[in-house]
Amino acid sequence: MNRYQRKSSLRRSPDEKLSIYILKMAGLGLAITAASLLSPTFLANFIYRYLKYKLNQPFTKEQIQQSLYYLQHKQFIAFPAKQPLGKIILTKLGKKRLRGLTMDELTIKPVPWDGQWRFLTFDIPEKNKGARHIFRAKLKELGFFHFQRSVFLLPHPCQKEIDLITRSLEIEPCVHLITAKRFPGDKVLMKKFHLNKGL
Repeated sequence: MNRYQRKSSLRRSPDEKLSIYILKMAGLGLAITAASLLSPTFLANFIYRYLKYKLNQPFTKEQIQQSLYYLQHKQFIAFPAKQPLGKIILTKLGKKRLRGLTMDELTIKPVPWDGQWRFLTFDIPEKNKGARHIFRAKLKELGFFHFQRSVFLLPHPCQKEIDLITRSLEIEPCVHLITAKRFPGDKVLMKKFHLNKGL
């Protein structure tokens, strides 16, 4: 692909699903032979075969090249040049983007209740109000109950999910997850979450 074709690829919007697949492949440390560093066509062929035979995703080689150039132009991926074995790597921006994508897909699977509540408290500064709004919206999407102004509640384990969200939004020091046993008046909450009344 020449310089004009590369610029043309950047102007066209690449397939979003394909770009996400490539980011995830890079996040897994996809190893490519050193020839790929010199040949975009080789790299596109490698990804084409991987997506087609491993994931059963029928993207064209042109679409893959377009997405690669787009992701590199956005500085989400890079190709280390001084290694005997080359690979696609995620840049700092790429890691942040991938965490955001992972956060969007995140869910918390309900499990049998262990009789404990998860209280999530946070104090996010005004300068990070954008992250605060996203965080609140995500908690509600995940099924948390808005217990008080900056306190949300859930009966299910959620430490890993909260860690992922706070890392993605860069608000880890502002958020605290507390596990507590049953307390007077929690029967209303048990009813809301359809929990076992025998506990």
